[in-house]
This record gives sequence, structure tokens and C-alpha cells, in this order.
Amino acid sequence: LWAEYRNLAEAYGIAAGWSKPILGREGEVVGVVGLYYDTARAPRKDELDLIETVAYIAGIAIQRHMSEQALLDANNALEQHVADRTTELQQAVQELEAFTYSVSHDLNAPLRVVAGFAQMLLEDHGEALSEDGRKLVEVIVKRTRNMGELIRDLLTLSRATTAEVASVPVDMTQLAQTALSQLLEAESSNVRIVVHQLPKAQGDPLLLKQVWLNLLSNAVKFSSRVASPRIEVGAMEENGEHVYWVRDNGAGFDPQYQDLLFKVFWRGHTQSEFEGNGAGLAIVERIVRRHGGRVWAEGRPGEGATFWFSLPKSGQ
Repeated sequence: LWAEYRNLAEAYGIAAGWSKPILGREGEVVGVVGLYYDTARAPRKDELDLIETVAYIAGIAIQRHMSEQALLDANNALEQHVADRTTELQQAVQELEAFTYSVSHDLNAPLRVVAGFAQMLLEDHGEALSEDGRKLVEVIVKRTRNMGELIRDLLTLSRATTAEVASVPVDMTQLAQTALSQLLEAESSNVRIVVHQLPKAQGDPLLLKQVWLNLLSNAVKFSSRVASPRIEVGAMEENGEHVYWVRDNGAGFDPQYQDLLFKVFWRGHTQSEFEGNGAGLAIVERIVRRHGGRVWAEGRPGEGATFWFSLPKSGQ
């Protein structure tokens, strides 16, 4: 026995021992296995074979445990890193949304003043202005109106992103018809619109109404230059979801751009072709995604378009 362990061994009645190092994958010592006897003797061959086998199996087991622990530690470190980055990203998004709301809100007041004075100048002193002067004031009125619409859409996008989403039963047929009535009150149109019976949904009525307003407004706008404009609203069940759609026979879009349709401020047509700022579909996508659904579209230039959005069935 080793001299330094002699007293300990004798205290436990050990007179002799034989040990074998347990080696890891790289040949490093990761443990020791031994045989101990109560009489002074050398191990037999079968005992040496046993200790050799035990050391080999133990080495594999220990190395496997060490590898699993290293993998677990790496996964934990990665999860923590992802959690930290997610928290940082969420905070940055919240700060950006708060900034957007603040800027949009603060811009409204001076914009109303500019628009109001420009309109007063045109109405009260238009005769005193030259033709070029009146055109310039009309440009100011139009641009401030466009800016007001952009600010309104920014505020809507901010609310769609940050507002708490209610979860109540929603009559989607009634909601679509209400949105349609509100839309047609604001602008005259000869479009023929058919709203089929729609399945009820579970969600936030105000936000879902905004979805219908934006989709129907888009359909009316982009079918306005068709001789006999037609819009159809319907729904179906697919893969455990309610899938709602709005179809028009208007300008349509190039399929190669369908992945860009729901990006903020992306436009598939010029301002001279159709007015707008490109925020409407981004608002739709944000609201639907927050309800656990998805959005997509199909269309071809000059052949109209169909916009789809899905919502989970009630209780799912």
C-alpha cells in the first residue's frame, strides 16, 4: 500500500490493494478503480481482467456524462444569451414604438394649424392669389392631408403593436358590414360588394374592425378604375383555422412582390396611380399576427387580388 494511506487502510482492515486509472477520450485520468484485500496478496488474473473491464466501461460512462454536461452547459449558456438578446430587442422595440407614438402625436397639432391656415387662405383670399399661387396653396392642402393620413396610420400601427388584445366572441359578418358602411359613407363608389356569412371569431373587436377597414379600403381603391368593380368577402375552414378573405377584380399586383405587400410603407403602385402610404397592410399583418393568425395574398396585374387572413377557432 502507498505509505500515505497505510494508516487509513489498516484502520479499515485493508492489507493490500490494486488500482487502475480510468482514462478519458484524450487519455486524461478521470478516475480510479481499485481492488482491496484484507490479506497481503497480489490480484489473480481474473481479478486483473475484471478491473481492466470495469475501468474501460467506467471511462466510457464518465466521458459520456462529461459530454452531456458540457452540452447542457452550452445549451444553458445559449438559452441565457438568447433570453438576454430577446429582452434587449423587446426593450428596443418598445422604446421605438413609444418614440413613434410620441412623434406622431406631437406632429398632429402643428400639421392641423398648417392645413387650417392653408385652407382659410384658399377659401378667403383665393381670388387675390394668382393662378400659380392658388395651385401652390392647393398643393399645401393636399400634402398636409397626406401627411395627416400618414400620422394617423403611424398611430394605428403603434396601437396595433402595443395595445392589449382583448379576447371576446366577435361577429365577423356584422363587423365586416359595419366597416363597409363606415367606408362607403366616407367615399362614393359604384362598386358591388357581396359579404357572405362569416364564422365568428375570438379576438379584439376594435382591432379586427381595423383589419376589415384596411382590407376593404384597399379593395375599393384598387378596383376604382374598373368599369364594373366587384368585391367579395367570404371565409372557409382550413387546418383547424377560420380563413377569411377579401377578393376584388381591380388592379392586382405582380406575384413576385407578394412577400413585400405586408411590409411597412412598401407600395406596389405609384402615388399618381393610387394614393396611400403603404401602411394599411402592415397594420393588418400586425393585428392578425397578434391574434395568432397569418396573412397572405394572391393576385396578378390587371386580374384583381385576394387577401387572406386566418384566425384560430374559438377555444384554440
